[in-house]
Amino acid sequence: MHPDDQPLTLAAARAEGIGPRAVRRLIRAGAAELLPDGRFAWCPDVEVERRALVGLGCDVVLCLESAAARYSWPLTSELLHLAVPRTRTRGAWPKAELYCRDLGPEDIRRRDGYPLTSPELTVIDLARWRGLQTALVGLDAARSKRHTNDRKMRRALAARIGHPGTHVAGVALSLSSEVRQSPLESMFRYLVHRGGLPTPVDQYLILAGGLRIGRVDFAWPEAMLVVELDGYEFHRSHSVFRDDRRRDRALELSGWRVLRYTKADLDETPDVVIAEVRAVLTDRGLL
Repeated sequence: MHPDDQPLTLAAARAEGIGPRAVRRLIRAGAAELLPDGRFAWCPDVEVERRALVGLGCDVVLCLESAAARYSWPLTSELLHLAVPRTRTRGAWPKAELYCRDLGPEDIRRRDGYPLTSPELTVIDLARWRGLQTALVGLDAARSKRHTNDRKMRRALAARIGHPGTHVAGVALSLSSEVRQSPLESMFRYLVHRGGLPTPVDQYLILAGGLRIGRVDFAWPEAMLVVELDGYEFHRSHSVFRDDRRRDRALELSGWRVLRYTKADLDETPDVVIAEVRAVLTDRGLL
């Protein structure tokens, strides 16, 4: 049993935001049970999202990272994020953030039996509350998985002109691509934008002497600069590591400059990454 699933007295449950009505709803739905000693206990096979939706009642929708996780986008949070109608008292729920929202039918999707904010609204919400980088990671994943596309995003943004988050989401749309294969690529594209650098080409195929050298994460063909991103390299096989280095040598022998970065580089020293890319672009006459 998870520590959070320990039985609670009704008073302790109320202190955590689970009131008597919520307890009754949970018991009726089979998400919890009342023990003989009067304590309240969760049914362990019921997911935490389901418990919250049942306990808080109708019209509650998963949003932000909680919606993104259900879409299988690479975004997570230790908290649940739930949208509740403005006409209701916001209330509370353990380890959850509640947002008062007015949502129409077009704003809600169902996935695995859960109500979620639509992919488009989820991106706009991420832009509003989490910022450009997180919104871009989510949008790239959404486009790669065919959850949304340029037309649907533009329509959603046009319907919310002037609303919080729409401007940043619009910038994310201008930077996004459905060909990116990892959140690292989205993070790097964000850094390029933040640094005011020229736009690179995603997934660029390099040929030399009529032979295919390979497809690279990012390239500035005019400067013959390549950026490759290594995700969690300690999980990579020796053969992949060896093949990457062989390709790097082939690129450099053909006149390309190759820069490699890890997730730690992007997270911990983003300004160094920007400065190094800028230096090479300047040295090669693109800046």
